[in-house]
Amino acid sequence: MNSSFFISWFAVMFPLVISPEPANVMFAASGAKFGIKKSIPLMIGIDLIFVVQSILIGFGLGTI
Repeated sequence: MNSSFFISWFAVMFPLVISPEPANVMFAASGAKFGIKKSIPLMIGIDLIFVVQSILIGFGLGTI
């Protein structure tokens, strides 16, 4: 891995990691309203959706 690749990767990933995405805001709101234990199914469901989307795009569905 050369330094220009790492700088490009870091420039893309850093804002994604620190930004409050809609899912993170929904996790916080659900945890505040219902508690952490009742919010776990929501967290698992959203994470599964992200995994399925990543797999489908990885297998080429994004090119259709």
